[in-house]
Amino acid sequence: MKTRDTASPGYQATLAAIRPKTSNTVDARVVKAMQRQAHAMLREPAAAFTDAVVARQELEAAAAAENPDPLLESIRAAVAYKHCGADQTVRRAFDVA
Repeated sequence: MKTRDTASPGYQATLAAIRPKTSNTVDARVVKAMQRQAHAMLREPAAAFTDAVVARQELEAAAAAENPDPLLESIRAAVAYKHCGADQTVRRAFDVA
């Protein structure tokens, strides 16, 4: 099976002749444009949105207090019943009657 790497020298010469010549250097204007873009993309300061973050956390906490998660509430109720529900003492393995 022939590939471009094992093709005849004439094919490789023709292929090299039609391929565009590229240089490995980067134009200075492109470098400056990349630096301007990187500078423009700098992050906002950490304190820029702290008021909004605090307000969002307070709203989420208020919503959680008003509407507790039913799964967590049922787990808490089951654990409470297991350990002290129905006037029972906590059962332990190998208790002597």
